[in-house]
Amino acid sequence: YYPDNAVFSDPVGLRPQTGFVIFRRKRDCARGLVISGWRASATGSLPESGCMSGSNPFLGVDHQVFVVAEMGPSIEFWQGQLAIELQFRTTNEEYGVDQAFFTLPDGTFIELLAPTASSSPVAKILEKQGEGLYLLAMKVANLPSAIATLQANGATVTGEGSDRVCVQPTVPGAPIIQLWPEDRPHRWRDTLATNTHVK
Repeated sequence: YYPDNAVFSDPVGLRPQTGFVIFRRKRDCARGLVISGWRASATGSLPESGCMSGSNPFLGVDHQVFVVAEMGPSIEFWQGQLAIELQFRTTNEEYGVDQAFFTLPDGTFIELLAPTASSSPVAKILEKQGEGLYLLAMKVANLPSAIATLQANGATVTGEGSDRVCVQPTVPGAPIIQLWPEDRPHRWRDTLATNTHVK
């Protein structure tokens, strides 16, 4: 932990340390602020008044969705500079959305969305919040159970009864969290399997 009278002139510029960090005050935990130079040992644990206040229904990350203004430069960045293979690309004419999918070695993937028209829903997202991470899909073992757990934790869950159940962010900069049942398939992968020439 750090002293109550600690003063930090530039908290945004602080770099996180490796290992577990024990926060002294709940408000610091909520801010996600990791103080440079203060590190707990790997055997450390959170005090009774720490961050965790409910159950975690997530098994891990399924995929991440980024919204971008232009697909070309974005593909060049992910595939050209980062060497993450572009597995599939398609255009949804109905919604005016260009989509690209990049797979990662752990089985997760990154999806890029770019508008093809000013009326596209992606264009409206870009106008509202700019480019960047828009949605984080998290795997769950049981969707109804996960919804109940998150609601008990105080999360705002939307889309119940649909295939797009999400936790809406309540802090600046956080993405939408989509609940993704671990046995749910991905349409783009099914399409790729039946149309191996499409990329």
